[in-house]
Formats: sequence, C-alpha cells, structure tokens
Amino acid sequence: MDEAPDVVCSVPITEFNGSSDVVVQSARRPSDSVSELELSLVSSHGIFKPYTVALKLERGCKYRLSPAVPEAA
Repeated sequence: MDEAPDVVCSVPITEFNGSSDVVVQSARRPSDSVSELELSLVSSHGIFKPYTVALKLERGCKYRLSPAVPEAA
C-alpha cells in the first residue's frame, strides 16, 4: 500500500493563478526525477494551443516553468 507523501511546502503557480482557463490534462515525472514534473496543459476556452511545460522544483518552495508562456491559438 502506498503511503501519502508529506507536503513540504505549498505555493500557487502564479503564471496560472487567477485563470480558470488553464487545465492540467496530464502530469508525469520524467526519468524518475524527484524535482521535475512534465505537465500537459490545455485551455478550456481555446485561448492557447495545447502545450507541455516542465515544472522544476527548487529550494525554498520555488519553481521554474519552461516554457513559461503558452503560444496563442
């Protein structure tokens, strides 16, 4: 049985904050990396094209998105 992970910190992703348009379609952890997630994002209103972003976790509850801005539809 898998145990629930401990929450180390919690911070809003400011690039998505306040936008109900961003939908995380899927998430995966590439190459068993504990500090990176690959998110497949779509727009519920068709404002941007579906895209994949790498979310890299850093010390101090910080993160980096790459690419940080989606391409407009």
